[in-house]
Amino acid sequence: MLNPSPEHPVKSALPSEPSANSPSAASQSTSPVFAAVLPTHHLSPSHPPGLSAVLSSYLSRLSDPRTLDLNAALSQMRHLLRFSDGIGTGPSRVYKAAYYRKQTKDHWARDDPSFCVLSVAWMVIACVFWRLAWGSAEEGVGLLGLVVRSVLFHWLAGGAVLTEAGRRASERLATTAAGRGVGGGRHVRQSVEWMYAWDIHCNAYFVWFTVVWGVQFFLSKFLVGENLFPFIVSNALYAVAFTWYFYVTHLGYRALPFLSNTEVFLYPIVAVVLIVVLNFILFPLGLGVNPSHWAVGYYFGVF
Repeated sequence: MLNPSPEHPVKSALPSEPSANSPSAASQSTSPVFAAVLPTHHLSPSHPPGLSAVLSSYLSRLSDPRTLDLNAALSQMRHLLRFSDGIGTGPSRVYKAAYYRKQTKDHWARDDPSFCVLSVAWMVIACVFWRLAWGSAEEGVGLLGLVVRSVLFHWLAGGAVLTEAGRRASERLATTAAGRGVGGGRHVRQSVEWMYAWDIHCNAYFVWFTVVWGVQFFLSKFLVGENLFPFIVSNALYAVAFTWYFYVTHLGYRALPFLSNTEVFLYPIVAVVLIVVLNFILFPLGLGVNPSHWAVGYYFGVF
């Protein structure tokens, strides 16, 4: 029998499996197929990049627009709005990409700000159209004020609050690595990356924005009416928008294998339903609120 030596190398019949921490493993795992079959027990509990590191990556890529993958971001936006293959199928594909990212880059959050860049662009465009349609009144919010409220207040500041609330809620749902059937894993309690929770908000806000700023714009002249039918449609529209927001949020946290009982992120939908029902009860008493009528009056001083 020959001993293995440089003169007589012995080749295995099967390709050797690269180490999870080796450079070759990282290069092979860039393929989605490889990522899909990579056993999760090969990944030990990791230390994902901190918030400052991800923000630094964001700023670095923003300084060079050629590094932005806008096509991938647009594809994710289309999937978030896609329900042709079943409820939740499209958004689930977006979070499947986060799973592949965890296998290849060892973190869940996007390191490409393209989704945020496109989201802000859509918001600015929507503000321009809304201002052109409803900006003839002397009072109300100007274009710059509308952009500031939409981007800085609603999306950024409000999103940061919701992101932190979601991340803190997820801490109560976290299990140990081996507790969810991760074979051979260490019993280490994992936590949700702040930037991944921010990604969840951005995904959910995009579908909310599509309904409230997009669909509502084309129906706004009708929805601001004060009779029963516009009242019903407007409340239904906002109910769909908020329900969709919380459902996409739920899918984002459900995609994490170390969280359990993520159905709690669906509980706010119950509150949405109760508010709509209460609003319908109060309508005959003259106390019901038409959200479209209120929003247009608040922003543009039309009523």
